[in-house]
Amino acid sequence: MIKHPLGTKVRRLELRVPASTSNLGPGFDVLGMALGLYNEFIFERLEGNTGKGPEVIIEGEGADILMRGESRTYQALVRASAHLGTEPPPVRIIQHNAIPLARGLGGSGTAVLAGIVAAFLFAGRDVDRSPVLDMALSMEGHPDNVTPQTVGGLTVSRISDGHVVYLKFAPPAHLRAVVCIPDRPLDTGLARQVLPTHYSREDVVFNIGGAAMTVAALATGNLEHLPLAMQDRLHQPYRAPLLPGMMEMIEAALAAGSPGAALSGAGSGIFAFAYAHNERAIGAAMERAAAQAGMRAYSLYLPINQDGFQIVDVA
Repeated sequence: MIKHPLGTKVRRLELRVPASTSNLGPGFDVLGMALGLYNEFIFERLEGNTGKGPEVIIEGEGADILMRGESRTYQALVRASAHLGTEPPPVRIIQHNAIPLARGLGGSGTAVLAGIVAAFLFAGRDVDRSPVLDMALSMEGHPDNVTPQTVGGLTVSRISDGHVVYLKFAPPAHLRAVVCIPDRPLDTGLARQVLPTHYSREDVVFNIGGAAMTVAALATGNLEHLPLAMQDRLHQPYRAPLLPGMMEMIEAALAAGSPGAALSGAGSGIFAFAYAHNERAIGAAMERAAAQAGMRAYSLYLPINQDGFQIVDVA
């Protein structure tokens, strides 16, 4: 729990929320991992501005697109404040995005979490990560991104009576992450629409075994079977036609020495585990596979975040 500065009226706060990759192949809507890439949010109380809408400034990744619609961060602030029985103050929100938009890295989750945490602090409440996570679930609909973004590390999440129940652990310390970013975004809504409503028992059992083996491999450090474990039959085969070259990029990462690779969330980013000595080769291999499929791409080389969101400053 993060204690609220007692006896103070929050006028300004700064938050940092990490990116995440979800599913890790077979762990659909269950597995997630926080990455060392961050969206940053500044909230400033505007005195004497009662009755006026928020001032929202968005910089960095996706700014030209996001500025056309209502701020998801402010929406989360309003909804969370109502849940807490308060009203948000007149506010200026300055949001700097380093997380690429619509690439399966949880950018929308960062906005939701920032708005919720701001609501707690403006309301004079201590920030307990458990109710923050439950509120984020109600806004996001599934916990695979927001759980690691809240607590860090690699998380396994379930929903029980509207609450997120999770276990967190740290993958082997020598592992790093490479995410290849194609120049083609993939809409999450569309990526969910293409999924079937029913699956065969064989495919479900295949994924149960894969998800269990993925967690076991990363928890024990025995990565020998991770490439097999991270195979999937529930979402990647159905999303592959939306992103020609997707499977080739995954296979290129494995051939270059990645111990495991998969579509990052709903895509279009491709995630691969890596080591310090081969991460550049893995990124380059995925970029070449993307080029062969007619896409330009670049790679991000990232540590695994262990802390989740951070309150950088409160004044």
